[in-house]
Amino acid sequence: IVLSTRPAIVGETIYTPTWDGRVYALEVREKTERIPIGSEGEVVEISRRWFSKAWEQNLSESVLAPMDARSGFLYVGTDGGILAALPQIGPRASRKRGSYRLDLGGRLRSQFCMREDHIYVGSSNYSLYNVHRYTGDKIWEFHSGREVLRRPLADEEAGVVFVISEDVGLNA
Repeated sequence: IVLSTRPAIVGETIYTPTWDGRVYALEVREKTERIPIGSEGEVVEISRRWFSKAWEQNLSESVLAPMDARSGFLYVGTDGGILAALPQIGPRASRKRGSYRLDLGGRLRSQFCMREDHIYVGSSNYSLYNVHRYTGDKIWEFHSGREVLRRPLADEEAGVVFVISEDVGLNA
């Protein structure tokens, strides 16, 4: 497995994105063995840990943006501009309420900003998007003038989202 960005870790499960467009859920397994040594009946405990693949999902595009796992979903951005909400329990539950795939049209490389019911995500198509976290509905789009490469910062109380665009600077 060649990782394309940092994994997301929830409890004993590690979600790993790959360059070939797959997301794997790897569960940590552990087994403790008691091994007798010597003739005196002495026992040594040895713990072994390994990963077991729980599931995989093929998104058909490299996952470039760092993933975020919240409220039972894994939020993923791809090289082709797809924002996806995948159930953490696996692709068989892809019809679970809250699952979606939204095409935003440009590479999603920056980390998302998640606040309450909103995901703020920047794109290579010079736009910042506000997407409803649970439905996948696009609430608004802001054209920043250049590619958005950094994580947006939202102050919902003040009603402002800050975004840094390549070679343009700070937009609010």
